[in-house]
Amino acid sequence: SGTYDSARMAKDMIGSEDIHLIDTKSVCLGSFALVLEAIRLVEEKKPIEEIVNELEALKEKTVVVAALDTLKYLEKGGRLSKGQAVIGSLLNIKPIIAVKDGKISVIDKIRGRNKTIKWFDEWIEKNNFDLSDKTVLLFHGRAYEQLKVLRNTIEEKYNIKNIIEQEIGAVIGTHAGPGVLGIGFINK
Repeated sequence: SGTYDSARMAKDMIGSEDIHLIDTKSVCLGSFALVLEAIRLVEEKKPIEEIVNELEALKEKTVVVAALDTLKYLEKGGRLSKGQAVIGSLLNIKPIIAVKDGKISVIDKIRGRNKTIKWFDEWIEKNNFDLSDKTVLLFHGRAYEQLKVLRNTIEEKYNIKNIIEQEIGAVIGTHAGPGVLGIGFINK
């Protein structure tokens, strides 16, 4: 990624072997989940080699999934043709995207915004994700009510110990648009 390449260039300029870089191959919340793990490992006074190895292993287990409310920004960013965006919008299609190995892909489509929460709940169940001992990251783009409903739906049902809510930043917002709702965690 561009961020990783910039960090590598900065490390090379400094010339320090004390700086260890990890390409998370994820986006905002996936990277944040790994930062939380790094903090935990540092607080446990783990040696740096063990921390780096653990984070390299955990990045493969990072899960980030989002439901987009509009196709407009995918089309503006060149990820959809104008025709695809028009037809998808007419049919009220909401893509569900996932980030894996640095790539974003559509993993499902739903029709209508009201099915988003149900989709997340069924997806967690279908994949047998055990969220009971996890920190789960919920993110959104001005989807406050949906975020609240999603949190209420999954928090107790899946016995989640810690939920962190985050509004998306400008870079993700440029591609996802307002109304995006997502979940991220490390599936260890």
